[in-house]
Amino acid sequence: MGPCGREVNMVQAVAEQIGESPERIKERKVDWAAEVVKRGVIVDLHIGRTRFIRKITKEDLGLDEISDAEFQEFVNEYYDLGSKLLIPRRILLLFNRIEGRARNNLYRFTFQTPWGCFCPYTTYSNWKEGNEKLKSEYKSQKLQLMEDIPFLKDEILGEYRNAAKKLYERTNKSRTEDGFVNGFLENLENQIPTAAEIERSFYYEDNIYYIPLPTEVEEEFLKAEVTRREARIVQARTQAEIDKVQMEVQMHRDTVARIMDSKKQKIDSLMDSISQNLRGAIFTTLRDVLESIRARSSLSGASVKSLKGLIEKTRTMNFMGEEDVEDALHKIEEALSQKVRHSSLKNVAKVFHDIATEFRVYAMEKDELPDIREFGLLL
Repeated sequence: MGPCGREVNMVQAVAEQIGESPERIKERKVDWAAEVVKRGVIVDLHIGRTRFIRKITKEDLGLDEISDAEFQEFVNEYYDLGSKLLIPRRILLLFNRIEGRARNNLYRFTFQTPWGCFCPYTTYSNWKEGNEKLKSEYKSQKLQLMEDIPFLKDEILGEYRNAAKKLYERTNKSRTEDGFVNGFLENLENQIPTAAEIERSFYYEDNIYYIPLPTEVEEEFLKAEVTRREARIVQARTQAEIDKVQMEVQMHRDTVARIMDSKKQKIDSLMDSISQNLRGAIFTTLRDVLESIRARSSLSGASVKSLKGLIEKTRTMNFMGEEDVEDALHKIEEALSQKVRHSSLKNVAKVFHDIATEFRVYAMEKDELPDIREFGLLL
């Protein structure tokens, strides 16, 4: 029996079960790939700024004043003179920390995928709330820096003036000390960005978009093209016309096949990434808890806190409702409640060990679990 026959039988069976005529039951096409990817968005985070670091040159160190040509060639070829800061390090660290917190906030609520960070609808508001606070802080600190840059310039030039005087003692003194120091500072001052340059170069951008997938409309359009060209084959009068239309038909068939295959591969890749992240996190947490139990012969407060955090976060991130993940979380909750009721720690450890063994294949690192026999003496 062909596909059409199976569809008719299915419609007939459903109609009989619900007591309706088959004619009233209509097929509803669902693009399953689109349904999956529209349960979240890809988040792109772009944070950048002038780094206030410049390469140290021979001129900075007075090495250009050494007349030995062979030594100059050696310096050019082999010396890495390092870098110099144009503002105090504390300012650099301030912006680095904000950027780090922003990226950690993103990684906390998203999955890594081939397209970037996939943020499910279950965690989107959490990510956005934290991101808006950090974006506001970043912009506020940028405005503060623009206001402070004249004073910072004076501070850094003062620090470098002392260094330049000490550096002068190591040159061949072909210039006066004031000439050397003033030239050093002038070159440095020209490299320090102005408030306008900071305004242009500091940015914090977050973009969100759906995973780009070929739509069902595109697929249906191409399938219709195949059907139209197949009809033209029947109408063709010469072999040349037939050959031409057949080539067009094959081209569109190949395109449809590639689109459908591409869609499947992309969704499979997304789901694999989500599965690996969720189950890998469960494995890693349970492995660490088991190591702690083995070392302490008890379930520490830190381990309990870690497990409760795992349960809360994983439930939030499990937007596809993976049953084995939820089942594992339920077993962990049960084991924790048993321990509160003074159940055997050995039994609790076995529950954790069984779950970790099941999910070990999803861990990024193929770490070994403690041997369950090592927990035999736990009471």
